[in-house]
Amino acid sequence: MPTDAYVYELLPTYYDRHFPFDDLVTWMGGAEKNRKREITFQLPPEIYIRFNSYSDATAWKTAVMKNKPDRMEIGPVYSHEPRTKDGIHKDMFYPTERELIFDIDMDDYDEVRTCCTGAKLCHKCWTFLKAAMILLRNILIEDFGFEHFMFVYSGRRGVHCWVSDESAMKLTNDQRSAIIEYINLFNVQSNQIQNIRLEKHGATTLHPHVTRSVKLLEPFLLDKILPEQEPLNPPLANNKHLMCIEQVLSATNKDQLASQFKDFCSKVEQRKKESSKSVDVYRFVEKVSKDEQQAASENRSGYGKSNQGNSEALQHLQYETLLRLLFPRLDVNVTKQMNHLAKCPFCIHPKTGRVCVPIIDIENFDFETVPTLGNLIDEIEANIPIEKSCLQKYLAWFSKYCGKLKKQADESTVAAKMTTKNKNTAMQRKGIVLVVFLHVNTSSA
Repeated sequence: MPTDAYVYELLPTYYDRHFPFDDLVTWMGGAEKNRKREITFQLPPEIYIRFNSYSDATAWKTAVMKNKPDRMEIGPVYSHEPRTKDGIHKDMFYPTERELIFDIDMDDYDEVRTCCTGAKLCHKCWTFLKAAMILLRNILIEDFGFEHFMFVYSGRRGVHCWVSDESAMKLTNDQRSAIIEYINLFNVQSNQIQNIRLEKHGATTLHPHVTRSVKLLEPFLLDKILPEQEPLNPPLANNKHLMCIEQVLSATNKDQLASQFKDFCSKVEQRKKESSKSVDVYRFVEKVSKDEQQAASENRSGYGKSNQGNSEALQHLQYETLLRLLFPRLDVNVTKQMNHLAKCPFCIHPKTGRVCVPIIDIENFDFETVPTLGNLIDEIEANIPIEKSCLQKYLAWFSKYCGKLKKQADESTVAAKMTTKNKNTAMQRKGIVLVVFLHVNTSSA
């Protein structure tokens, strides 16, 4: 792994040769909006220079080559140029536009994954991020109709999702909060695993968002997470996920389910590992839920109206267990606030030397094959043309993506001009009618 000093020494070469200043300006809304966009520099050791703003890509590149930041973060578009902030009354300086951003970090899965902890990442725990991106992609398209968004690898252990639809850019903080509160079923900040939020959609029917999440995530759980991570591995007393299941079964006080579960976990613990023990435990929970669902449909659950919550708890226990283990761990504060800073795409991560590239193919993305600063310097020394660089496919994809955003912006501008023109035409017609009316009345008099 490269040292921070090694990465920092080579950064100017990377910025000069590879960093896509022009496309990034297009991505951020073009030169006009870029003038009012905050770009923060981080200099070693963790010195922040905030509220920078630049008229165009050339001015931005000049400042980068002079300051040599080892990290850049992107803020919102403000009402005035951020660099003039000190001369503006605080009530007149405020964010006006911002991408809708979602942030997922791997270390928030530490209570589930068993292969790594903290900033470490391997292919086994990448499955958590892969499942999260696939689910979030589906939600953004199906529930909100967003078209222009990209996932960006952080260079180490996480991903950002940037939504750039015009409607997303103009969302208020309250609207952003409403979106993340709708999406999020797991509260990372509380650091508790009991708080899965199973929204109701009617008397006992779960919200479509919940059932869709279960449908998309369950294959990842059964095929990868349970057999590879074994998060439901007994003994019960040492596993807080199993303890949560046991608590639900105990609270329902039905058919000695809690005792049966304890006995089952003991048997699973004692047998040799011929198959995934976590899968076996999950199948036990699945059967409990399906049996209760069947009993409820036939009006033989044994619970009266006053205890209906116990029946629902059993019916939903499978879903709750799945979502507790695999639902995306979203940093809600990043999404809620327009003025929250987020790492600029194509920066270099100082700890790994990896480029923060767009994730072009979620299903097949391999973080270990991401270009590093060392790879790019080696290519320069080997006289490899830039168009054959290992970074080129990411740059080409991003350039094409920016072209779509520019088309969206151009169409919006044309639509705005047409609206203004139509309003002016309507006002002119009203004016003509008024003049004729006054003229006729005057003549009659």
